[in-house]
Amino acid sequence: MEDILEKLLKISGMEGALVVGKDGLVISSVGRFSPDPDSFGASVAELVNHFDTLLQTKGASQRVTLDQQNGVTQLTAINEVTFLVAQGGTGVNLGRLRLDSDSVALALGEQL
Repeated sequence: MEDILEKLLKISGMEGALVVGKDGLVISSVGRFSPDPDSFGASVAELVNHFDTLLQTKGASQRVTLDQQNGVTQLTAINEVTFLVAQGGTGVNLGRLRLDSDSVALALGEQL
């Protein structure tokens, strides 16, 4: 699984990628995260579950992109219970991140 996640780290400015369940458990991770991947994954799961509760009339979240002051975090649904999380610094090519995240999520979905 890590070899599939490594594809995202080839994008200039990417810092880390992980697979997290909606329960907050990290299944796999590569790169670096602050805080550690387990704490980050738990926070992301809480955020996704909150979005899904607030916006339930539109269905479950499929992709969430957070454009932050010091970078970007993108969440992409792998299936109904797991998400791909990619974190990068400022200046990351968002179009490439979206395309590569889609293909990585599809490949991971075949393994899960």
